[in-house]
Amino acid sequence: MDLEDVIWNESHEELGKRLWRDKQSSPDTLFLYGIYEEEKLVSAAWMYLEANSSFASLWGGSTLPLFRGKGYYTKLLAARAQKAYEKGHPFLTVDASPMSKPILEKCGFDCLAYS
Repeated sequence: MDLEDVIWNESHEELGKRLWRDKQSSPDTLFLYGIYEEEKLVSAAWMYLEANSSFASLWGGSTLPLFRGKGYYTKLLAARAQKAYEKGHPFLTVDASPMSKPILEKCGFDCLAYS
């Protein structure tokens, strides 16, 4: 959550508690991903596999400013999409900021709605 706090300049303590709780209670439905450079977490994302659904939901995809432009967001996107497909969830929903929209579109995503 320290990574999220730095990037978004606000506390993500409650998110951290929720992710910890969800991983403990349903370990097969939450997948956490990180990219490290020299043992420092520089990019992170997570994914939920939705029960009784063909959808997986993608969250996060945050990268420290000094490490952007290296394709980390795309790599995290690809890893989550592959895992979702392997687990029988061929459709994806994405929670993303406007900064991510061009990357998502380049990877074949279409914006269907905003929440």
